[in-house]
Amino acid sequence: MKKFRFIFPLCILILLTCGCRATPQNEDATPTSLSQTKATEWDRIVQENELKVGVPSLEDSMDNRLIDAFAKEANLTVKKVVLPWDNTLKDAVSNGDVDLLWGQIPATSDSSTMFRLSNPYFHSTMLYLARSADITAEQSTPVGVLQYSAGQFMAENYFDTVTAYQTKEELLYALRQNLVDCILLDNALFPNMQMKKDFCHIIKEVPYDLVVAFEQNKTSVAAEAEKIIAKIKADGTATDICLQWYLSDYIKK
Repeated sequence: MKKFRFIFPLCILILLTCGCRATPQNEDATPTSLSQTKATEWDRIVQENELKVGVPSLEDSMDNRLIDAFAKEANLTVKKVVLPWDNTLKDAVSNGDVDLLWGQIPATSDSSTMFRLSNPYFHSTMLYLARSADITAEQSTPVGVLQYSAGQFMAENYFDTVTAYQTKEELLYALRQNLVDCILLDNALFPNMQMKKDFCHIIKEVPYDLVVAFEQNKTSVAAEAEKIIAKIKADGTATDICLQWYLSDYIKK
């Protein structure tokens, strides 16, 4: 009887102990699920505190000032990387040389095929100007554009002969001197309609939007950048910058 009295309580204790250990099996689910959470590309950018932005130039411009405002709002260090503004841009974002592209990129079918695009932040009209009303904007028409402009991006994806000029004055001079048959110039840069009528004809008008471009699969970068762009548009920062360059507000709300 003494042995039985000793063994019975011991068995009860073992059963209770096993029961206590077996109950909380689901506690491992939380650590496991957390460990499976992958850091996004945006998380990496925030952790490293460096956003690499591909730009056509470091010269003072509306776009470069918008990038500075974006960086301030995002509280990130932004590294501007000057790139050839041509068909190698796709490689720059695909290879990870830059996280995004910002600088006079129009929302065209060509750009939407190559990149994931932000919502438009700027809206205007591209004017096709010629010395004669008889000129038509054909693929073989020699055209002039402003260097690093949306006009250059649009023209080089269609026209065979494109000449880029550094200033608006040089571009207009080329048209006056018949160095080109047609020029592409943003209406925002040429608001004086009487001046247009004095020496040229508007043969075509194409509304367009400017966007920021991302690698197609960088969804987190595009999503987070979109939120920041929306903030600087909503609080008037983008409009203030736009009005430093143009007579009217062309920021697309």
